[in-house]
Amino acid sequence: MLNQGTALLLFVSARVHQVEGWHMHDGSHAFGHSWGCGASLVHTLLGLLVLAAIIITTILLTRRLGSSRAEKSNGKVAMDRLDERYANGEIDREEYLQRKKDILER
Repeated sequence: MLNQGTALLLFVSARVHQVEGWHMHDGSHAFGHSWGCGASLVHTLLGLLVLAAIIITTILLTRRLGSSRAEKSNGKVAMDRLDERYANGEIDREEYLQRKKDILER
């Protein structure tokens, strides 16, 4: 239930609104009424457009940063394997240097 102070505040604010808005009952002088529901539709669509742009930008940036990290990670894994093969004597120095150059150029 509402206490007396809250009820009084609601009553007074409702009365003030009625008194302040008495001249706008025909709708022709009310700010925004001449726009009709089209303005709220435009604002809603613009809000959704901005939200979609933010989401798309976030997705694209995440993919771009993720792919560059993955490429660096793949290059590191490839270099580690190449170093291991060279250390085990599976490939000679010339082949090691050529493959290292190929990996680093990617």
